[in-house]
Amino acid sequence: MELLKVNEIPFQFVPGERLNRAVRGSHQGVLAYISQIDYVDIEQLVNNALGCSENPLLVILDGVSDVRNLGAIARSLECAGGHGIIVPAKGGAAINADAVKASAGALMRIDTCKVSNLRVAAYYLQQSGFKLIAATEKTDNLIYDVDMTGPIAIIMGSEGKGISQAMLDLADVDEKSRAYRIVKNILTEGMPRIARAVLDGTYRKPHREDAIKYTHKEDSLK
Repeated sequence: MELLKVNEIPFQFVPGERLNRAVRGSHQGVLAYISQIDYVDIEQLVNNALGCSENPLLVILDGVSDVRNLGAIARSLECAGGHGIIVPAKGGAAINADAVKASAGALMRIDTCKVSNLRVAAYYLQQSGFKLIAATEKTDNLIYDVDMTGPIAIIMGSEGKGISQAMLDLADVDEKSRAYRIVKNILTEGMPRIARAVLDGTYRKPHREDAIKYTHKEDSLK
């Protein structure tokens, strides 16, 4: 038990019947789940990102619950040249075989950090020089009007409720270190489309007219 605590490995006690249902054959009363990927801590994630680029890009997932959406975001992040993704330890999509498959293997290649408290992680990013940009419909700002230069972390919310109010509040701090909010103007079109639009807006930075043409071109390819 002490080793579990020292190594910050989550554990819980469950009835024996639950283990019997999960395991075929006999067992010794202990069941362990091994992660599909290797995680990095928040300090390593930030150091790696800042060491790779003057304009590092991270994504924070605040309640994304569908594993295929998680995979699609990771895939889009890698294609956009992003450097890492932050997920909550509880309340988000599991990073399992389906998520890795949906990401086309991106989750095996980009840094992934699992944290117990997203607000603490977001605050650490701010203290490390990152701007927090919330992909939300609760704003009048458009993607292409927002300054995307420098270290940034895009916050993306759940499929149903969007970004939590606590994270939205953190993404709009004081004037000196003010972060930005960008419109999720394709809220009803699905998380993969949102990821593509947000990340294209970050690194492609097309003019608004070009963005419309780009979107129409993608629609015609479907």
